[in-house]
Amino acid sequence: MVYGSWNLGVRGGGYNAPIFPLSPPLDYNDATMTYDPEKLYAYEVGFKATLMDGLARLNGAAYYYDYQDYQAFFITGIDTITFNTDAESSGAELELQASPIEGMDILFGAAYNDIDVDLPNGDKVSSVVSPEWNLNAMVRYEWPMLGGYMAVQADSVYIDDVIFALTGLETVQQDGYVVTNLSVSYTTEDRKWLATAFVDNVADKEYKVQTFDLSGLDVFGITEQYYGRPQWWGVSLQYSFGD
Repeated sequence: MVYGSWNLGVRGGGYNAPIFPLSPPLDYNDATMTYDPEKLYAYEVGFKATLMDGLARLNGAAYYYDYQDYQAFFITGIDTITFNTDAESSGAELELQASPIEGMDILFGAAYNDIDVDLPNGDKVSSVVSPEWNLNAMVRYEWPMLGGYMAVQADSVYIDDVIFALTGLETVQQDGYVVTNLSVSYTTEDRKWLATAFVDNVADKEYKVQTFDLSGLDVFGITEQYYGRPQWWGVSLQYSFGD
């Protein structure tokens, strides 16, 4: 199956409400205190294919997004100021689901996104938390054992470089990273009991998931950085009351 689509989306405008006094070049005028609705013209083409006599499915899509009055924001002091600008985004996605042999499931996904946001000074930067590449994979295998079913699973995700603020300062950046999780589980034949042992973030990768730039001398002189969960292991036991 192949398809194409064109959509128009609108996000309503609003008002900024700063708590701290604004510093130049910001002023208490309409341009600073209000922002207009955002319009998005979205174009997409794609396909969905069934392969290997139904044992695999491959989906793909390519898109182009044209933003008008894109609602970008930056932090000044402890205030978030939203403003209108223009932005463009283009990319593609590919997803594979397969069960090549009995008991095995394979998932793979890849996404590419190239977005440019126009800044008032004429520069172009990437949107916040918009990695250029995002890859994910999962392999799971289940087999009969001890009157039930044993399963092992490994999944991994790669997130490309991201920024958490339009300033692009080093303290609000995160380099690309990989997080891998492993698990082994046992399910009774009636699927009511499930015991699982797992290790998340096997390599104990340190990575940021959010930052807030409060480094201005008139604020706190710091940047808050929030990190993802470190290596984490555990066991769980579940019982299902359903039929």
